[in-house]
Amino acid sequence: MPTCPVCETENPGNAVECTRCGKVLRSAADVPGFAPAIDGLEPTLQEPAHVDVEPIPGLEGTQLASPGLRVTAERLPVERTPH
Repeated sequence: MPTCPVCETENPGNAVECTRCGKVLRSAADVPGFAPAIDGLEPTLQEPAHVDVEPIPGLEGTQLASPGLRVTAERLPVERTPH
């Protein structure tokens, strides 16, 4: 299970990006069977950029609501204008 370097979330073994924050964990080509190479396509001219990313100390991660959260609709009284 790859751990996200930004939010430290444990992700599935075949994850390409973090399930919590969306940080790209690795190239899809690095996951066995995820995206096989297509014969006849030229490789890109540029090498991939490798950048070390570290969590920022004291930065709070984005909080997501649970999928089962029920929210009731609330109507606010609004005065209509003639325009």
